[in-house]
Amino acid sequence: FSLTGSGAFGARVKLVGNPTSGVSGSPYDRLNPAAFAPPTRPSLGLESPVNYVNNPGQSNWDMSLQKNIPVKERAHFELRVDAFNVFNHTQFSGINSTVNLKGGSVSNNCATWTVTNLPYNSNGQLVNKTGFGTVNGVYSPRVLQTVIRFVF
Repeated sequence: FSLTGSGAFGARVKLVGNPTSGVSGSPYDRLNPAAFAPPTRPSLGLESPVNYVNNPGQSNWDMSLQKNIPVKERAHFELRVDAFNVFNHTQFSGINSTVNLKGGSVSNNCATWTVTNLPYNSNGQLVNKTGFGTVNGVYSPRVLQTVIRFVF
């Protein structure tokens, strides 16, 4: 069956609240699952906005130090050290926004469907580190690069 009325596009969930309310800085708590609802049938996906979930921001500092050492009038050595992400901040690159649904039926507009890939169970214990709303990637840690060059 098709929830969108079109076989070319997948169903688009409804946004019923703020997707970032009540979340923390934890990598396992970046989206509020209560802000989303299953799509109703038939749905073209027009009841939800676009681009309402953004990837985490970046705080990236790069630094270079360079020293020229003269050898002769027209020749010198260049010594340089480059540091990328010099303060070594952990920077997340994406959030798992895939929702897995189970149960319910199409006849009742999907009202009884439940999300099966939440990171926490009903007791608040972390059970799925790759579930909905969790971080799914990080950028590179600190990288150092050295250069020694003879210029003549």
